[in-house]
Amino acid sequence: MFTTGEELEYCTDYLYYGDTYSTPCEWGEFIDDFSIGDLNHLNTGCDGGGYNVNNYTYMSVELARGVNHTWNAEVQNGNDYFAIWFDTNNDGTFDETECLYTAQEELPVNCSGNITIPAETSLGEHRLRLRMVGNLGIPIEPWQACHEFQYGEAHDYTVIVTEISNAPDCADTPFPANNAVDQYLNIDLTWSANDASVYDVYFGTDELLYQGEFETTEFSPETLEPNTNYQWQIIPKNNAGQPDDCEVWNFTTGTEDNVVNIEHGIKIYPNPADKFLNIETDEKIDIIKITNSIGQQIIEKQCNNNFIKINTETLKSGIYFIKIKTGNKIFTKKIILIDN
Repeated sequence: MFTTGEELEYCTDYLYYGDTYSTPCEWGEFIDDFSIGDLNHLNTGCDGGGYNVNNYTYMSVELARGVNHTWNAEVQNGNDYFAIWFDTNNDGTFDETECLYTAQEELPVNCSGNITIPAETSLGEHRLRLRMVGNLGIPIEPWQACHEFQYGEAHDYTVIVTEISNAPDCADTPFPANNAVDQYLNIDLTWSANDASVYDVYFGTDELLYQGEFETTEFSPETLEPNTNYQWQIIPKNNAGQPDDCEVWNFTTGTEDNVVNIEHGIKIYPNPADKFLNIETDEKIDIIKITNSIGQQIIEKQCNNNFIKINTETLKSGIYFIKIKTGNKIFTKKIILIDN
């Protein structure tokens, strides 16, 4: 059970209100699975209707301070927003500086990310809060740990903060996947790793060249050459050291046409798309509409963000048109969806 030697009064009641006909998580707006470190909390369903925080602080996980930790979650409906808070100073509140993660886009059903327990955190027990919100349309703000939403669910857990004692393992789950082919020429490389504070990045063609030390699990090389094989390696590090003999990954780029489309400050990728379509803009997006080849509207989304990811898995393959409204400007672009 969560305890810090004194009673702390966290906001736990009426964080969601539902509607006249259903509870806040009755229609699938709930966190079904969550795992981090050795904690694996699975198949929780819509526990208690979702009005109040589900208090799972009797479940604990040891996490070292000052290093990255990978989390995985299943948010039942998908296309919802998700955020994580951590009570760094054990004062019984989650202020905006204690928001360790908030999704800037709607997440798929199975999602993952990284959080870092701040290096200055005291050792011992601290409280962790998860929140997912459905039908929001915009990201959860860092100050909204106690905000009342209509649909969704919240979980609280106990984290036992420890000192890092072991060097991290090698990174895994690279993107692009090892030996992937036909990759974009302006691709971002990503990976996952636990218990690391920084990463040495090596990248090149005939030989690996040191690119520097990075704090995030992402590296953006300059625009690449078409039809070229590239190799890259990630060395996670922390105060206890680094692993030996980490794998070198490879991928091959596609043709000169295989570039993320950038037009009028708008990037739409991938195009053709199978599972997801990403839209990035210099200005905030107001509305996105997608119509099929005969003019029927298939998707409409209200936005207030510079980035949105649209799930296209349920759409048939074919030609579609996307209309993007930003301020007083409207842009239309043809997109192609293929079987996934």
